[in-house]
Amino acid sequence: MLIHDWSRVDRSLFHSFYLDWLCRISSNLNAGVLPSAFYSLSETVHEGFRRLFVDIPEGADDFVDPERPGDGRFWSESPPRTWLQTPCISPEYADRVISIRRCDCHSVVAAIRIAATDDKRRPHRFASFVGWAVEVVRSGVTLLVVDLFPAERELDITRALWNEFIADDLALPANKPLTLLSFSAGRENTAYVEPLSVGDELLPMPLFLNSDLYVPVPLAATYQASWNAFPDAVKGLVENPTG
Repeated sequence: MLIHDWSRVDRSLFHSFYLDWLCRISSNLNAGVLPSAFYSLSETVHEGFRRLFVDIPEGADDFVDPERPGDGRFWSESPPRTWLQTPCISPEYADRVISIRRCDCHSVVAAIRIAATDDKRRPHRFASFVGWAVEVVRSGVTLLVVDLFPAERELDITRALWNEFIADDLALPANKPLTLLSFSAGRENTAYVEPLSVGDELLPMPLFLNSDLYVPVPLAATYQASWNAFPDAVKGLVENPTG
């Protein structure tokens, strides 16, 4: 199965595909790829929420509103007037991740995360993605990142993670802007990088369960299965985005 150019179509199409693909990867891992001492789960990413404001305890007495209108204005009657008004990007799609856990203690030993287009275009999402990935690797959990979108401006997930852990510069082929990046386990991590381009075939990537043991993740077969189940009514938009 050859990689499609998902960057040229509405992001909602890849989001739908990505949710199905992620679940198929997880199910495939549980269906014989993972050794019996491990299992896979598809779950929502929890990047942690910092407290933004001071916590004030709830008062003992009920608040009685004096109902002063202040300078409040109804938008329908008096809309704000500025030089530029433009709608913000919405909606915010939930991020999903695959966790690999030990059967005996259920501790996480590895994770797989697929980058979405917003992770490469929006600085806050980019920083959250990279920050999460760095903490995962630093905590001793191995990680596989699948990035099928070219970098927007300087928002390059692979290069950012590489620079965090590798001293040497990363020189990727200019004609292969998509990447698969896997970190091994152990005291000295090793980074495995596979550069790709639209039209290439996905290769199996190593996912380490400990410092000596890894499984090849069947990215191509699961991608194909998800594509087969993708609605025929919108397949043409992905295959011929300008047509």
